[in-house]
Amino acid sequence: MSTVEHLMSACTDLGIDNLYVEVTAEEIPIMDGSASSFVFLLQSAGIDKQDTAKKFSRVTQSVEVHISNKLARLEPT
Repeated sequence: MSTVEHLMSACTDLGIDNLYVEVTAEEIPIMDGSASSFVFLLQSAGIDKQDTAKKFSRVTQSVEVHISNKLARLEPT
């Protein structure tokens, strides 16, 4: 998937951090080029607050993943 930024932005803005997204196309639709459509759709679908405590991971050492010509790196703070 290539165009997840607007959906991720909408989720962040709404405080959503536990979500399943099912996509039946090559990419997430770009819609109007902003996150507002996703905010509207997520709010319309309903947002449930979960009673379970959030789990966090702490990065304690540098981690790198190389796939083809792409790189992802996590550094401890």
